[in-house]
Amino acid sequence: MTIVATAPRLGHLERRTRRLPRLLAGAADRGPAGLNQHERRFGALPLPEAAWNGDRAAARRAASRLIAEVERSGLAGHGGAGFPTGRKLRSVAAGAGPAVIVANGSEGEPASHKDRLLLLRAPHLVLDGITLAAFAVGATEAYLVVHGTDSRLIAGLEGAIQARDVAGIDLVPIQVVGIGDRYVASEQTAIVQYLNGGPGLPTFAPPRTHERGVANRPTAVNNIETLAHLALVAKYGHVWFREAGVPAAPGTTLVTVSGAIERPGALAARRRGGHHRTRASGAPGAQAATSHQDEAARRRRDGR
Repeated sequence: MTIVATAPRLGHLERRTRRLPRLLAGAADRGPAGLNQHERRFGALPLPEAAWNGDRAAARRAASRLIAEVERSGLAGHGGAGFPTGRKLRSVAAGAGPAVIVANGSEGEPASHKDRLLLLRAPHLVLDGITLAAFAVGATEAYLVVHGTDSRLIAGLEGAIQARDVAGIDLVPIQVVGIGDRYVASEQTAIVQYLNGGPGLPTFAPPRTHERGVANRPTAVNNIETLAHLALVAKYGHVWFREAGVPAAPGTTLVTVSGAIERPGALAARRRGGHHRTRASGAPGAQAATSHQDEAARRRRDGR
């Protein structure tokens, strides 16, 4: 399967803001964006000085402002449930004890590849989102969960984290965790149970994850696309984010298009008048992020 990288045009706001990039900007380039390339494309991680200087009161105020910005953006979860991201962050931030951030990149839906594309091509945008979410809720640790069989993806993510460790830009350690390549294992309670040493299977008994999740601590589990959007909201603001989409569903969303079509792939889409539409990126027609051979080899390795 060929994954085609596209991103939306931003209309008049794009012209005013020098074509600020959405998620898949540059995704058709060969290989993942390194840290320097990422910062040239999207800008540096927008953490306030209070995140580093030990001023806890100032840090709490800055964290609350960040959550408020996410709330104003209307960003909702991109993992399926569509829960308001700002509301989830605020609930976890109000919990008892230090929080935990879990980035869900385990994408268990059949034929879906959009999260894997984002992690392969823009890992630092997702990692920015994890760090910003950790700052917002006062987390002391973070996990990035992907399929344990995807060795190429895991190696790339660990390399990106190592580069950030050298640069000293992340507030908390981010650990890549491999989970079973099964649909049910990607559900948030299954991930939490797995991180707690149990099987990667959903649970249905309270308490809720945001109250007691990993190690019985308040835990925010977010899809990796959601966290990448969060990073862009923190960098460019809620007004910019809402320029795409419609008031009830602002921003863009990544979708996987597959089946009996000429160009299957992962596309960035935005709502307009109740329908999803796609827009070409700054490099229209750019070739795929993953080749047919890479995809076939991955399926053989995964036993699919």
